[in-house]
Amino acid sequence: MKKTIALVVTVRNQVQEILPFYERVLTQKRLPDEIWFADAKSTDGSREVLKKLKETDARVHFVCTEQANLSCARNLALDQVTADYLVFPRLTDRMAPSYLRDMAHVMEIDGDFDMVASGYAELTSGGKVISTCTKYGGIISWKKMLKHCFSNRGMKTGLWNKMLRRDLIEREQLSFCESLEDGGDVLFLASYSAYVRKVQVLPRVLYGHLYDPLAIRERLAEEKRRIKEQALHMQKHREAIRKIRRELRIHKACADWEAMTRVHTLLEKAGALHDIPSFFSYKARKARRLLWATQYDKKAYRAQRKEAAGCLRRRTLAVLRDRDLSGLHRMSVVASGVSPRLGLQFAKIRKKFRKK
Repeated sequence: MKKTIALVVTVRNQVQEILPFYERVLTQKRLPDEIWFADAKSTDGSREVLKKLKETDARVHFVCTEQANLSCARNLALDQVTADYLVFPRLTDRMAPSYLRDMAHVMEIDGDFDMVASGYAELTSGGKVISTCTKYGGIISWKKMLKHCFSNRGMKTGLWNKMLRRDLIEREQLSFCESLEDGGDVLFLASYSAYVRKVQVLPRVLYGHLYDPLAIRERLAEEKRRIKEQALHMQKHREAIRKIRRELRIHKACADWEAMTRVHTLLEKAGALHDIPSFFSYKARKARRLLWATQYDKKAYRAQRKEAAGCLRRRTLAVLRDRDLSGLHRMSVVASGVSPRLGLQFAKIRKKFRKK
């Protein structure tokens, strides 16, 4: 039975990206039944563009919030969406023409699938491919899916290359955490995954993700515009920009750390924490980023490294006992997230085992 599809897209001062995104959506081989734009206090004319789109296309809807909080805007959209399947693309990203068709086809042929993910490519702002991820594929459990998401080159913790069921979200009363300005995606993904029966991963590049290493470009550009308007007479304009960049970096690192702490608690309650060793590596990277950004939270960083090292030690003993070469390779990848030197040591041990 053919189901309906809805796109839920967040907007915040991205007026130049709305129409190009809408035109890319129209190139899909299976068009969405609803397109929801969730606006988070835009001040650059984005709402006027969305109103015009809504007048010309009945599938377009938009909700607005007076808080500069993307999670709050998404929750408003989720309250009004009526489609069966939900997709959360980013406004600046690219979707292959068969993206929605292939993802929905998997969900429709088997009602046990609660999530479908696809391979992706990381793109520059000019559209050049930096890297691709297509090594994961097939039917997997939600624990294995999260294990791939938290790995260094895995399926990513964002929602942008995944299709979810609306009825499951409503049944379990799931929502985005509005107290988190950053990291809401990974917390929502972990909360949703705990109720998933089966996951299908399509090992084809169907999604192009615009790579942003700091993930603060939009907010930083907004702050730059504000400073230029209010403080053009300042002699130390560059120093002010540099200060704002540092404040935003610290804010994001702290928000990510809070999200990781909540995900840690959620996985621990579900009894899946030690089944996902890559989460410790992922959280260790966030702790290291927090230390680099703040230069004062060394206690939390050391505690996290100790926790990650303890998990690695237990898993390594089991791998060495079974002489599992593939398991040893996975552990070297996980260990590299805690310490690059530790990852090299694991690689050397694996090489010795192969010679034997």
